[in-house]
Amino acid sequence: KIAGLVFAALPRRDFLAALFGFLYLLYPANHGVNSYEFHAVALAIPLILGMMYCTMRRADLWAGLFFVLAILPKEQVALSTAAFAVYWIWKNKRPIDKKAVIYAASVFLISVGWFLISMFVIAPYFRDGGHFGLPYYSQWGSTPGGIMVGLLTNPFLLAQSLLSGETLRYLLL
Repeated sequence: KIAGLVFAALPRRDFLAALFGFLYLLYPANHGVNSYEFHAVALAIPLILGMMYCTMRRADLWAGLFFVLAILPKEQVALSTAAFAVYWIWKNKRPIDKKAVIYAASVFLISVGWFLISMFVIAPYFRDGGHFGLPYYSQWGSTPGGIMVGLLTNPFLLAQSLLSGETLRYLLL
């Protein structure tokens, strides 16, 4: 249903929706995330899809519930909900749907706020220092802010990392 709503304006939307669903089910990362141990981020996938579906169907109360449940398991999930909010604002700009834009702006602000609070306040408090994932990005900086600055000021290092054999293998498998 979500793919059908996303592809509604395109020709052959039923085929595209079915293909999208089929490819989602075949995506190896979905299988791998639950194969060996439990990962809380796996809960976010159906919750984000539920949020998207309810948002597109204008079931705001359910969309809000799915949204709150989706951002709780893992801090980076809020970046996905923020990206969806940007898409929803863009989609409803002409003719402007004031209610949809206010909803999406709220989702965006809450998502970004939750991400920042969980990265800069909650995780460091419970870890007695920085976020556990910071060492993975040490080539750009040692703090979340330093990493953000490093990503912006070293685009060639970022491109080199994104196009490395290890990254490409991960993305393709």
